[in-house]
Amino acid sequence: MMNSVNSFLKPLRPIPKWWSVTFLIFGFLGFLDSTYLAAKHYIGFSVNCSILNGCEQVLSSSYATIFGVPVALMGALYYLIIFLALIAYLDWKKFLFLKIAVILPIAGFLFTLWLLVTQIFLLEAFCLYCLVSAVLTTGLFLLSLYLILSKRFLLYERKHNS
Repeated sequence: MMNSVNSFLKPLRPIPKWWSVTFLIFGFLGFLDSTYLAAKHYIGFSVNCSILNGCEQVLSSSYATIFGVPVALMGALYYLIIFLALIAYLDWKKFLFLKIAVILPIAGFLFTLWLLVTQIFLLEAFCLYCLVSAVLTTGLFLLSLYLILSKRFLLYERKHNS
């Protein structure tokens, strides 16, 4: 069973350059965004939102930490792992690194949905930086889906044309 999952995810042709560049940019921007919020949390400064009024309400809520760890710090680690995993894959061509980079945004997207629901329905406030992170994670999720589905299609095509 595990071999079929691995063969399902293994790239059958090179990853498009546009995909890698976009994935790296989204990961890096997400890292910067989350690191900024994590630094603000530890320094103790308030975060100014120029467009939305609610950053401070969201970032100082009980939902902004999990077991005392800021969600922003978790986000910074999430984006850093994705970014470094793809760089490692591009450098060493080890499939494990690609699998980490592609699968992690699926979990990140689900967590992002929870955070959006929290902002909308529980806090009734929005954090601009959190929404930027949500857009970047959604982008990474869609890029991951593209890669998985395009490889799945090729695998299906290869099985039926041989």
